[in-house]
Amino acid sequence: MAEIAYRSQVVLERLTTGVRRAHLPAERHPILFGEHGDVAAHYGRAEPPGETHANTLDYVVAATAGCLLGTFGGALDARQIPAGEGRLMARATGEVELDDGRVLVLRRIHVRLELRAGSEHRAAAERVHGFYADHCPVYRSLKGAIGITSELLFVD
Repeated sequence: MAEIAYRSQVVLERLTTGVRRAHLPAERHPILFGEHGDVAAHYGRAEPPGETHANTLDYVVAATAGCLLGTFGGALDARQIPAGEGRLMARATGEVELDDGRVLVLRRIHVRLELRAGSEHRAAAERVHGFYADHCPVYRSLKGAIGITSELLFVD
């Protein structure tokens, strides 16, 4: 077993049916997990007015895309390709399937990276896109259980 480099200490509270509060490291305010849309319907619950929150699967999708975005951006920075101040964005889609007819399971995450950069950076950015994911901690943690893909689009 490898040496432990970090321990994430998280505290969660169940507030009501379908709503949890999470206290995360380095965050001043807690975040709320809930149910909305198809997830709420799957569990036979109506969305409470004013009480909908992203569900835990949404957070897994966001964490994966956020980590991939940060890893790709860092690799671009190392090659002097400007990626900050809105030049690099990610749009992520998570596909959730019904497993055994009753359990919602996140099977795939696709991340579309959108880069606003000059044509002189295209070849280097495409080369980086070919290998960057293996340097992303969340990708490396989840890739055995969830199919994670990304694409790179250049935006004028």
